[in-house]
Amino acid sequence: MGGKNRHTFEKRMFSNILRRIGEAAPEDAALTLYQGYMVLARDPTRLKKQLPTWHLPIRPPTDDLTFAAMEVERIGNALKLIPGIHSYSPVKVADRNDWDGVRAKALALVAAEWRRLRATRPTAQVFTFRAECSRSDKSFHMTSPQITSDIGGYVVGWFDTFQPHLEVDLARNRQADIKLSIKIRQESVLMWLLRIPLSGGLPVGTTGKVLVLLSGGFDSPVASERVMNRGCTVDWVHFDGYPYTSQEVITKVRRIQRVLNAIQPPGNEFGNLYTIPFSKIQEAIRDVCPEAYRTVMYRIFMMKLASRLACAVRALALVTGDNMGQVASQTLGNLMVVDRAATKLVLRPLLAWNKCDIMARAREIGTHDLSSSGGTEDCCTVFAPVNPSTSADPRTVERCMKRLEERDIEGLLDQALKDRRRHRRDDIV
Repeated sequence: MGGKNRHTFEKRMFSNILRRIGEAAPEDAALTLYQGYMVLARDPTRLKKQLPTWHLPIRPPTDDLTFAAMEVERIGNALKLIPGIHSYSPVKVADRNDWDGVRAKALALVAAEWRRLRATRPTAQVFTFRAECSRSDKSFHMTSPQITSDIGGYVVGWFDTFQPHLEVDLARNRQADIKLSIKIRQESVLMWLLRIPLSGGLPVGTTGKVLVLLSGGFDSPVASERVMNRGCTVDWVHFDGYPYTSQEVITKVRRIQRVLNAIQPPGNEFGNLYTIPFSKIQEAIRDVCPEAYRTVMYRIFMMKLASRLACAVRALALVTGDNMGQVASQTLGNLMVVDRAATKLVLRPLLAWNKCDIMARAREIGTHDLSSSGGTEDCCTVFAPVNPSTSADPRTVERCMKRLEERDIEGLLDQALKDRRRHRRDDIV
């Protein structure tokens, strides 16, 4: 993110953060851009006298700048699924013109962590310590090494008579028990101990809209979250095998839709789930195609329908949860055949993932339990072949297509698309 479009990314990030943490943050908190950092604080006007024109308060601020530990934890949990944030840190802010105050706040930070470590490691004789500093304002009267020496020496000196004491460890190849980070800004000093990694990526809503083929399994919900992490907004399409599949599947994917919509911003133009009746098409495939080719043919017509729907909802690409070699329809040969039916770019963010990593990510985003619950049979299980083809012959696929044309497959596709149902993001499940 840089250049002339940086402001656009930051505005989108502001909006996404505020929406996600609106219920988690205290009522008098506000979010502002402060010297290159997005800062959530009470009374941010004490950090910066003139806020950006797009500063968005959560509630009117009070005089208290700090958050309680419980509030920090609650806000941190709310930030975990916001794409575009690399990390966050609970910080102490000090007036750089009051150097004794800076020292005192640094000591308070380190002392709190020292007490926590002592409780978890009661037999330890020493805790290693390191201080690091950077200055965005080079006019400050002390250099970075001088600052770390001054504050670090002050902090370590306080613990000389305590057990365990602090021992300075500057080795870069080792992780110090307590690491104090210091930033010298134009008007203040920021200090923190923790840098908590988040999902990274790009703010949702900055790269375009996609249509995800959503099943009731583990893969497609995680694929949805992955493309959101790259800035995409998402609509979903699910192919309904009723009456051969139960309506529990629809309920399940609608619940998955609701979980995933918490990641992307509100809006009527995305976040919708479309269900398309697919059983008539499956019956036609069953009647005229070799049994081994049924699943591949299902996927081909899913791609055809999804491509048409993508045009209707103005999605730029299709997304699937395909994982190379996981099932017969997801071999390279079959993926190549299926892709020929698509008229849109097909994205497969999980293609080279391990299944255990997919399931772990599903737990993190909150879809794992839904995916593993009842109603797991989707339309791909209808008339499923005993021995599915793992490398479909394009010539056999072409013969199947000609037979299906004689069964008016285009009419079935048109009718299926016409009979689709739209489940809005705010509909009650």
